[in-house]
Order: sequence, then C-alpha cells, then structure tokens
Amino acid sequence: MDQKEKFRALSPRELKIAQIYASGASYRSIAEQLFIAPTTVRTHVASIYRKLGVSSKIDLLRILQVHDADPDSARGAFASNSVRGGDQTKNSFSEGLMRNWPGGPSIAVLPLDNLSGNQADSWFADGVTKDIRYGLSKFKSLCVISHKSASMYPGPAQSGGRAAQDLGVDYITEGSVRRDQNRLRLTIELIEAATKRTIWADRYDQDVVGIFDVQDDITGQIVVALTIQIDHAEIQRMRNVPPANLAAYDFVLQGHHRKDRYTAADNRKAQSLFTKALEADGRYARAYAALASACSVAWRYGWVKEPESALDSALSYARQAVQLDPNDGRGFGAMGIVHLDRKEHDLAIHAYNRSLSLNPNDVFVISGMADVLAHCGWSHEAIMYAKRGLRRDPHHPDYCLWALSSAYYNLGRYEEAVEAILKMHDATEGRRLLAASYAQLGQLRKAHEQKLRILDAQPEFSADQWAEMVPVKHAEDLQHYIDGLKKAGL
Repeated sequence: MDQKEKFRALSPRELKIAQIYASGASYRSIAEQLFIAPTTVRTHVASIYRKLGVSSKIDLLRILQVHDADPDSARGAFASNSVRGGDQTKNSFSEGLMRNWPGGPSIAVLPLDNLSGNQADSWFADGVTKDIRYGLSKFKSLCVISHKSASMYPGPAQSGGRAAQDLGVDYITEGSVRRDQNRLRLTIELIEAATKRTIWADRYDQDVVGIFDVQDDITGQIVVALTIQIDHAEIQRMRNVPPANLAAYDFVLQGHHRKDRYTAADNRKAQSLFTKALEADGRYARAYAALASACSVAWRYGWVKEPESALDSALSYARQAVQLDPNDGRGFGAMGIVHLDRKEHDLAIHAYNRSLSLNPNDVFVISGMADVLAHCGWSHEAIMYAKRGLRRDPHHPDYCLWALSSAYYNLGRYEEAVEAILKMHDATEGRRLLAASYAQLGQLRKAHEQKLRILDAQPEFSADQWAEMVPVKHAEDLQHYIDGLKKAGL
C-alpha cells in the first residue's frame, strides 16, 4: 500500500489528531481541543501509527510533511469520496454542502405528503417524517440532511432529482400519509439519486395504535437497504421510547411550533401543550425535554412569575427526560440548555457531549454546543461547531447563525456577526447582538433601530439587567458585550 492509500485509510478525526500530535501536543491538550477523553486520544494515536506504519512521533511528523507537500494528496482525498456514485455535473452548492462528510452515504428524508385533506393531519405527516429522519441520524455512518433543508422540497413535483441535486445526497426518501379516523395508510420509497431508480418501496395500512411500530419498521428497512449489515445492538439503540398514544405525540409537535415563535403568549401555549402531552403519557421523555427547554426560554426572557425557581423546575424536567430515555440525545440537549442558563458551564458542555455521542447529526444539538462554547470564551471552537451545523443544514437555521454571530462578536469580528444575524429567518434571538455589533461599528442609527425592536418585545430590558442573566463565563467577555449594548442605548 502506497502512502496515499495509507492516508485515505485515516478518518478525518484521525488525520486531525495526527497533525496536532505531531506538532508536540499532549494527549490531554488534544482531548481538551476535541472534547474527548485522553484515553480516546491514546487509542486514536495507536490506530494512526498502525495505519501509517510508523513507530515514533518523529516518523509521524516526517510522513505528514511529505503528505502535505504533495498537491495530489490534498486532504480532499476525503472530499473526493463524499458524494458517492453521484452525478459529476452536480453544482458547486451541492458539492460544497457534502464536501466535509467523511465518505459515508448521505440521505435526505423529504416531507411525506398529507393526503387526508385535513390541515390538522399535517402535524402527523410532519411528525412521521421527523421521526424517520431522527432514527436514521442516530447511525453515525449516515449523513442525514436536516429537517429544515429537506422541507424545502415538498410534494412530488419538487422532490426527486431537484432535491438530490441541490442537497448533494446519494439517496432520498419520499412518500405520503393518509389518516382516516383510526386507520393509517402510509407509502414510502427509497430512491438512488444518481440513477433515479427506486431501490426499495413499501406500503402500510393498519390501525393508528401501531403507528410507532410502523415507524421503527420503516426506519429499519431504509437503513438495511443502505448499509446491508448493521449490528443488532445499534438497531435496538436507535429505537425511541414512543408515547403510549398518539395524542401525546401531537401535543409535543404543536408545542415545538409555538415555542419557536419566541413570544410570551406562544411560550405559555407551548408549555400548556407539553403538559397535556404528559397528561396523556406521563413517561414520554420528549415531552419532558421540550418542557425543560420552554421553561428555560421563558426564564431568559423574563416571562416567569418566580424566576428563582424557574430554572430548578427546568432542570428537574430535563433530568426526568434522560431518566426515562437515556438513549435520546434531545434529553441531554435540553439539560445542556438549562445548565448553561444556570451558569454551570462545565456541566452544560458535558451534557452536550453526551447528546452528540447519541446523535451526532442533530443540528439543534450541534448549535447548542456552539452556543455553550461561545459563552465559555472558546470562540474559535464555537465557530467550528456552528459551521458544522450549517453544513448539515445549508438553508441556515437560526440557532446556528445566532451561535456563530456570538462567537464572531467575542472576537471583535462585528461585520461578520452582523452578516450572520441578518441571514436569520427570525432575528428575535439575535437582536441584542445585532444592536451591540452595530454600536461597536459606529453605526448608531441602525443600533437604535434594533434597540426599539428589543424594547418592543421586552419593555423592561436593560444592559445591566441582562448582565445578571446572560451566562457569559469570563468577566472581560461579559463587559465587552454589555459595553456594546450600552453604546446602542440599552
């Protein structure tokens, strides 16, 4: 095996560890940079030595220098395999989207069409789509395009070839759902993007009470069609703990829709819906996780009557979520949000690490980690995670952009912070940073405009009050932020 082949045998993480280790870094410093255990670094180094056929750090450095000097070796060895078996005429957008995925198959789960004719059933079709996508994303060998990006291609007229070309994926799924009282009719097919050939399809027609078994079966069959051989334990680990009935599931879906509007009235409605879900199924972990997140948001915006106990309640809900379903990354993600708002930074990072280990493709969790790192002053690392989230969701989800803008602001890169926030679909969460960034740039008229919009949403807002709440870890970073807000007139 020649040197190029040896380097292609390294995973992207192994290549990164090899470069850092050869530069003189210790196991512990590498572990801190990559948020993994030192023992894991040791295991990776042993694997690197074995794959490259070296026995010392000096040999490793020498072989890396030769590799880096060879233009044909361009770490693009990983990129060249990222869109597997695809059409070579794919546009630069799709190539850019998948460039950093390390060689595994990629898939977009397109929205299932709601054929019931009842708008209320759109919640059900959307929920089935999300659960299929979420189940697939727990398999670390798959790159699963995020919900927001895949949802840009509804209906058979826009799915298929256009979605595959735009998103740069190897496979897509599409289908339909029809619900008639207590009966469910669902069709789905798996299509190979390069050939537009349907390689698997199936239809389900049964009572609604068996819906969660149907979802597990669909997800399992799709993954088998993609990977052929999957360890039995991984299949079992993938399965969610479903609610006892469909009512709880619908309540959570509708609650998330309300929560993400970021108004006091919608947040109260969201909490009410999540509570109804728990009344329907007291062991539904996702409902507890959603309630924890909603309570944390309400505390942050001052929408609670008893702020002293609000975060205690949120943490209790998050703990319930992870106790009921320790294999669901969203529970640990909710716990990370609450720990951050409680200014328990190390615990927040630990929770997000646990969440990412369970579901490395979840853009919500990736952006949450970016947010925590930015608040901890690890701005370069936060940018890395935020951009990783944006690669998973090229239609620029707001939470990734907000975390990215926070990191840019920390570094004094105000123009880039503004640019990121202006890409948000709803800049509610970003207006404070936007006002501060405009003020730091001396664009006081624009800063004033943002100040008025902030006060419209939060009439009692002030920089001094926010300084007590915002979970920025280091005093100098907090002062930098507050200075920007005060320059904006807040």
